[in-house]
Amino acid sequence: MRPHPVIPKSSTRSAALRWFRPSSLRPPGARLVAAALALVSVAVAAALLLATRGEQDEPLALSGRVWESGEAPAAARPGQRRVTSDVTTFVDQIKDNLDRTTPGEAQRILSEAGFKGAVAREYEADGAGAVSVAIQLRDSDAATNVLDWSNKDALSPCPGECNVDISAFDVNGIPEARGVKRRREQGADGAGPSNPFESYEISFVDGHVLYVLRTEGDPGTTDRDGLLHAAQQLYARVQGRPLP
Repeated sequence: MRPHPVIPKSSTRSAALRWFRPSSLRPPGARLVAAALALVSVAVAAALLLATRGEQDEPLALSGRVWESGEAPAAARPGQRRVTSDVTTFVDQIKDNLDRTTPGEAQRILSEAGFKGAVAREYEADGAGAVSVAIQLRDSDAATNVLDWSNKDALSPCPGECNVDISAFDVNGIPEARGVKRRREQGADGAGPSNPFESYEISFVDGHVLYVLRTEGDPGTTDRDGLLHAAQQLYARVQGRPLP
């Protein structure tokens, strides 16, 4: 299940390093300054930790669990959020992107997992697009089951003779996340559409919510590292936050 996007970074040695000497070699005044700076650093770190912990405890609505403009892959122009609480409507929106699963099977799987709603936000870029989807299910077990099904479908070859190369990739920094790459070369042999494309997808579960993030476009217009960074930013913001 992969909702389709809109279009289907010389270093020199710093003088500051001179301060990283054993304290016994520093002048006495430097030791006092270092101690004061250490106390300030501890206080700042504690304040930041408390602030972060407070934010992570705040409820976050489903509509806020897709990419914000600063989190999406670079150069992507944001579109409107689309929210639905009806499983039939949601399946109708994603049916053209199912590989092996039929719309009826998708509706059954999502219904059995206690589908409560979904929100999607699409982004456009030159020659490419991206989409961020959040799906609320009954509980974390149900969300993980839907993740397993979605990932299996994403790795499935297209029906009949397939000219798309499909592979899994590791996703660092997000527990149990899945990554899928799909690519069709120019002039690829086999049945199906001949237009070349490249897509990357990352999906993960946090709490009752399944997140599916994807970029797709002409070969060379999208990249895995950009999607991974965007996924890590979203995960950092939503991790552990309860729904209202």
